[in-house]
Amino acid sequence: MKTRKKQELFQKYLSGQASDKEVDLLMRLIDEGGTDDLGPQAEIIWNESHLFPQMEVEVTERLTNRIAASLDQMKEQNLPKTLRVMPYWLRVAAVLVPVAVFSVVFYLIKGKETSLVATEQVETITYVEKINPKGQKSTIILSDGSVVTLNADSKLVYQERFEGKERKVTLEGEAFFDVTKDPSRPFIIETEQLITRVLGTSFTVRAYPNAEGVKVAVATGKVSVEKAGGKKSGNDGETLVLVPGEMGVFEKLHRTLNKESFDERDLFEWKEGLIYFENAEFGEVLERLEQWYGVSIKVEKRISLEKDFSGAYKNKPLELVLEGLAFVYDFEYEIKSKTVRIY
Repeated sequence: MKTRKKQELFQKYLSGQASDKEVDLLMRLIDEGGTDDLGPQAEIIWNESHLFPQMEVEVTERLTNRIAASLDQMKEQNLPKTLRVMPYWLRVAAVLVPVAVFSVVFYLIKGKETSLVATEQVETITYVEKINPKGQKSTIILSDGSVVTLNADSKLVYQERFEGKERKVTLEGEAFFDVTKDPSRPFIIETEQLITRVLGTSFTVRAYPNAEGVKVAVATGKVSVEKAGGKKSGNDGETLVLVPGEMGVFEKLHRTLNKESFDERDLFEWKEGLIYFENAEFGEVLERLEQWYGVSIKVEKRISLEKDFSGAYKNKPLELVLEGLAFVYDFEYEIKSKTVRIY
């Protein structure tokens, strides 16, 4: 009776269907009656089960521990070599159980690694960072066909290929965008203070970190501008819709966003080589010249700041601009390599 029960429990044990109580009972029966009566039946069950991949690690650990205990018990009996014969099923178990456990664990780990790699491949997005130093401009053609003219001392970050429901770029500095129309995927430009959304249009975004404000000037189409991190709130100043000839200006100090008019020579024609000043302060002029020509300007003379400066120079050398500036502010200058000394 006990032998049949032991064999039934052993079969459930191998298939991983034995409960904790049944496992404990099987171990108790083995302790009481040994494993010899499981010999032929156990061998048949073992060979025909093919259930190692279905066995839980906990079950196989228990079985391995039980095999080790049986081996120790046989050694302690100190029987003659002719009598100390391990049952066939136990010899097979001693070899196959560790292999089965390793195979199951390896399969689980390898499966997770494969799944992780596949997920990473699907979700991988390549970003491109284009940085223009002072004195250098560049033209960038994005994957959707949009053309970006990036000004000097500016940085643009964008996806190598636009994925998803929107086309998003990040700008620091100044750029003119000629955006390919795609109603299903809006084009979004993020700066530190503003978020600009368009479908297909052309416009300039000027967002230098040290400037007093951020400007978005529209040449064609329609542009929506909102504060970065702010909630859309109709006509309360948080969101502006701009049409050609209009410019949105965000003042950093008071965090206000308003519409203003603008001069196209200042906001658009820089990409054609025109540097334009209108009633600009002396410090502002020097900063623009450093960006435009990639030089460092050192002022060694006290300059009267009562006068503003106006002028337009298209594809002109730095010396010519400095001549006009020197006439207004009465100074001498010297150019050595990339350094300008005003005295």
